[in-house]
This record gives sequence, structure tokens and C-alpha cells, in this order.
Amino acid sequence: STSAHPVTYKRDGYKVSAYTNFLTASNSDIQNIYKAFAEADTKHVYFHCIGGADRTGCVAFVLLGILGVSYTDAICDFEVTTATNYPRSRYFNNGSAPYYSRFPDFYKAFIKSSWYSSSKSFKENCEAFLKSKGVTTATISKIQEIMIDKNAQ
Repeated sequence: STSAHPVTYKRDGYKVSAYTNFLTASNSDIQNIYKAFAEADTKHVYFHCIGGADRTGCVAFVLLGILGVSYTDAICDFEVTTATNYPRSRYFNNGSAPYYSRFPDFYKAFIKSSWYSSSKSFKENCEAFLKSKGVTTATISKIQEIMIDKNAQ
């Protein structure tokens, strides 16, 4: 039988790294990731990396930001990723130190970037990051239109 909700898979479509390397990922990869969210008006988007914490966490952190989620709530959401059973999310390859300790380095680099402004909101700074990568205002607006429940505001 045919499914009423066809699925489009984009496996290994975008090569981004986690944490500080996420901020320096290629413009086209960042554009394609967030374009996928903007095209989600007729389908759901399931996104993940191997552990579902590091690269996924960085993508989600910025996504939550442009959706108007507070910085505090975005941090709390990221912290949930440390509860996984996948050991990469908690330890370096040698098992000696918490892997998630790299998130503070990510945020320090985020706020030291040329597009960041302390006078802007978390949302505005996440939008500025995406725009610095060539993500259009139209794409950001489309994501917000699709994902923000107007009735809940």
C-alpha cells in the first residue's frame, strides 16, 4: 500500500561538524540544512547525526533561536542531549573528559563572531549567524511561519 505521507531521505547530505566547527561550516551546507526546514510545510523534518547530540544540538540550538525560544530554554534543550546512551556525547574518544564540555567553547565563539551583537536578542543573533552564511530572510521567515504556532502566542 502507498503511504499517505511520503518520506524524502537526504542521507549524508550535509557535512557539518559540531561546536566551534559548526560556526565555520560551509555556507552551502548551512543554507541547505535550514532550507530543508523551510520546505517542511508539507512534511515533518527528522534530523540527526550519529549520536543525535553534537551536530544535531548545534543545528537545533540555532533553529530554536530563530523560532524565538529563549537562550536559557535552548541551553536546557541542549543539556538533554547528554542523557543519551551513546558514549560520544559524554566523552572524548579516549574517555577522559566530558565531550559536552565543548559546548561552552561553541557559545564563546558564537558571541565573539563578527555578526554577533550584545545589543541584539538571542533570536536576532541566531538570524544574524544564518544570514552570515547566506541563508535568506525569506528562508528564515518561512521556517518561522511553518514552525511557530500562531494560536499559542
